Amino acid sequence: MEFCSGAPPIMRVFKTSLYKQEVQYSVLVHSPANQLLFSRFPLLPDDDPDAVCTYRDGRFIWRPEAMCKTHSYELTHRPDGNHVDAQQLIRRVFYVWDNVAVALHVENRRVLTFDADRLRQNLKFCWPEEVTARNDEEEFDDFEDATNLVKCLWPGWHLPLEEERSLLQRYTVSDIRLVLVGRPGVGKSSTGNAILGRLAFSPGGPSSGTSSCCWQSEWVFGHQVTVAETPGLSETSDDAVKRDISTCVNMLRPHAVLLVTRVGSSTVENLATMRQVEEFFGMDVSRYTRILYTYANSAAPDIERQRRATGPELLFKVGYRYHVLNNNPDHWDGQQVYDLVQAVARMVMAKGGEVYSIRSTV
Repeated sequence: MEFCSGAPPIMRVFKTSLYKQEVQYSVLVHSPANQLLFSRFPLLPDDDPDAVCTYRDGRFIWRPEAMCKTHSYELTHRPDGNHVDAQQLIRRVFYVWDNVAVALHVENRRVLTFDADRLRQNLKFCWPEEVTARNDEEEFDDFEDATNLVKCLWPGWHLPLEEERSLLQRYTVSDIRLVLVGRPGVGKSSTGNAILGRLAFSPGGPSSGTSSCCWQSEWVFGHQVTVAETPGLSETSDDAVKRDISTCVNMLRPHAVLLVTRVGSSTVENLATMRQVEEFFGMDVSRYTRILYTYANSAAPDIERQRRATGPELLFKVGYRYHVLNNNPDHWDGQQVYDLVQAVARMVMAKGGEVYSIRSTV
């Protein structure tokens, strides 16, 4: 960036504006030198490839989206029967738009200049997602259609159109390494078994009182997944437990830390556990942490209610990354495991394979 001295710019959520049929997210972009000045605005996660706005290879990329799940039906009046029928639309009507406005901070009366020719040269083609909102006159299904559309919209366009590849997978995720942390008795052994799809950890593992870590590996949905179970965290955890966890993490070099907690656990308890995780692992561990709500009965929990009960502080701390997992082998849910593995894989790709390690041990 022009005013960032070669460093990547910082992006923050500046404002969210609600309109009748539109949600607009205003993203503040500033130099790393102004971190303190804008610290009151929440940071945009730097590891989420699906964020409304991201910065890749010297370019800003933002994604307008539309929500349509509840608007695929229309009411049709039937005069003959004097009643109204609900009929499914052949083509869904996109009702609420998510838009993004990027606000660039410039200080000391400096002028931010744009080269119009450079903007035109950087115009790229992106393959559409599975659900894409488009007007009938502005629809494309392949590269050739996109090229013709650009020429119609921009008659003076004569340069070749390139395909945008900065958001494609740049790092092949072959293995995923996870560390399970949590209080004693939250079911880390059962959770590890559910993720790996086999009896890898016994119920009498570290969570039930021993002070040693252990890990197991298995192929899970095309990835070599390694799960490490750590001793249960409590207010009385001694230095030996801390050393063991530090050694385990530095040997495994995990891609993600899963904070295991039961559905229905208290906010106070979860925050206390997260503070211990930060004490053991370091304050930057939150960038790699995902909350894993577990349950064991057949009925799926009300995750929105649980999310609200968790409170904004903990969710904000971990970048609103959370999952639900049934860790009862009699009610194993492969879709939940798949969603978890894929979410971690996307995070690994976004970080270019970056792993976590503890810089100092007890």
